[in-house]
Amino acid sequence: MQFLFDNLTATVIAMTVLLILASMQMRATRQQVAQTSQNIVQRQAGQLTTWLEEDLGRIGKNMSDDEVAFEKLEDSDQQKWITEEFVFEHEETDGTVVRVRYLVESTGSSREIDMGGTTKSVELYQLTREKKVVGETNWQVKGGSIPALEYFDVDLLDRNAEPVSDPFSNPDDVRSVRVRFSLVAPYQNEELAVPASRTNVVIARYPLGDS
Repeated sequence: MQFLFDNLTATVIAMTVLLILASMQMRATRQQVAQTSQNIVQRQAGQLTTWLEEDLGRIGKNMSDDEVAFEKLEDSDQQKWITEEFVFEHEETDGTVVRVRYLVESTGSSREIDMGGTTKSVELYQLTREKKVVGETNWQVKGGSIPALEYFDVDLLDRNAEPVSDPFSNPDDVRSVRVRFSLVAPYQNEELAVPASRTNVVIARYPLGDS
């Protein structure tokens, strides 16, 4: 009887140890997934920031002061910070005028993000960058974002860094272009420190406003 009792005790202890080890392994796996997800979204946000800086840095380049380098700024939902279309242009050294268009569209899908014990469903958007030479008819797709934008917001700012209420009627008030965007991490769990990269801001000088 004592022998059976000792074996039963040993079995219970062994099973407990295995459960503890399995739990530790599962948490380590979740932490590894969270870290990988965090690294991915930070890298993607950095890449998008870099090419937005380069792209917007060309707005109004080589154009005269009496020209306007933006054509369209259309918000589909200001509360969600969604600018669905933004068109701007610059001039090459050979006189060719290049027009760039940003289109932001819903992907039709959403992602559940962890909010510290609760989850929230976030609609996902994608940025498409199109380009054409003035005089041509068709736009050509030349870049864009991954389909994981939470928001993408474009503002034309005045000298006090406040949005110009009617930039098309008052283009000389525009001093800079600001883009704010958020990317949702690809994998979500309770170990993820930040479910979305929401601190991304790109500001480019607009060279054609009054000095």
